[in-house]
Amino acid sequence: MISLLLTAFLIYVLLSSIRAGFYLGRKIGVAAIVVWLVPGLLSLMGVAFNLTQYGPPVFRFGLGFTGGAPSAGANLLLFMLAGWSTMMMLGARWKRDTFKNTYDHVWYALGLIAALYFVVDSGKPFYQEDLDDAHGRTEKLLAIYAASTRQLTQACEVDINVQSLARGLCARSKELAWRIKSDSELGRKVRPSIDLGDWGVRLLLTPSMSAEIDSLNAWACGQDRNRYCQKFPVEVARDTKAYDIGHAFPPNAYLDSLKAYRTAILRAHEQVESTERGHNIRYFAFLVIAFLAGGKVANASRALRAPDLVRPHSWVMICLNMCLNAGCRLLRIGLACIKAGANAIKRISLSLADKLRRLAMSIQLSKRKAKCADQDDLPGSHE
Repeated sequence: MISLLLTAFLIYVLLSSIRAGFYLGRKIGVAAIVVWLVPGLLSLMGVAFNLTQYGPPVFRFGLGFTGGAPSAGANLLLFMLAGWSTMMMLGARWKRDTFKNTYDHVWYALGLIAALYFVVDSGKPFYQEDLDDAHGRTEKLLAIYAASTRQLTQACEVDINVQSLARGLCARSKELAWRIKSDSELGRKVRPSIDLGDWGVRLLLTPSMSAEIDSLNAWACGQDRNRYCQKFPVEVARDTKAYDIGHAFPPNAYLDSLKAYRTAILRAHEQVESTERGHNIRYFAFLVIAFLAGGKVANASRALRAPDLVRPHSWVMICLNMCLNAGCRLLRIGLACIKAGANAIKRISLSLADKLRRLAMSIQLSKRKAKCADQDDLPGSHE
């Protein structure tokens, strides 16, 4: 689709630039034709140009890299030429000063609006910082869950106290370890589109599991603090107890923290995506400014002529006249062919009728001769 639009745009630039050149005079129009023919003539002579460097390797609206200086320069020239051609043809319908003064109102107003659009800060660094911070907190908390689950799985196999206090957790520890590991390995680009794992929902929706976690933490991190109690980083700790004393397994309140971090990730991710789309929209605004700048150049080109523009005959009317003349000629040729064919058929029919008449007369004469010969052969015909 993009290739078709680009092809249509290039065809328009080609035809409109030649047409606009003739508005400035026959010589300039002919020069425009020559300029467009030069690359083709050079190609026929074996001189080729590498134009792939002037386009981005991949074109995606709203994402990716819009291209470097060569690509932007080529687009700038194309859109300036399109603006010059379009405004040259439109401006010919009004007086020179009237169109120029009216166009200046549009040019200055849109120019200032575009300058404001480019100057305003998008705030992307701040949104990206918030996004990285939310991702970092999520990854640290998931790492705590993964470490606690691994420790719980080992403790459930060797420690009777842990088995008695967290019977349900021990039964699901291996499944929890696998699911938490899967969530921990998600990339930052994928995480905004993934909900909190079902392991978190199970812990939240099961009161017995929450009670087992509280009992395990009270036993491991009480007065007789044992090796199962681990301190939490300050960035993810919900209270002073978490980083002063610690927990053996994160309480369910930390699942609320995971949900809050995910909400922050979604919000910051949307802001970053919006600013990235705005970056590409700025590129299209740059092309619109290039188009308007081409119109400004058209007004300057028109002002260089002492007389005003010469409006050549419409190409549409020229094509229609050519088609009409060709149709009339074909019609006259067809009528002449039909007339000649009719005359030939008439001549052939007359010739054939004459031959048939002569044949009939010769047949009658032959019959008469044969009849006379029969009468002469009868007996007594000679007496």
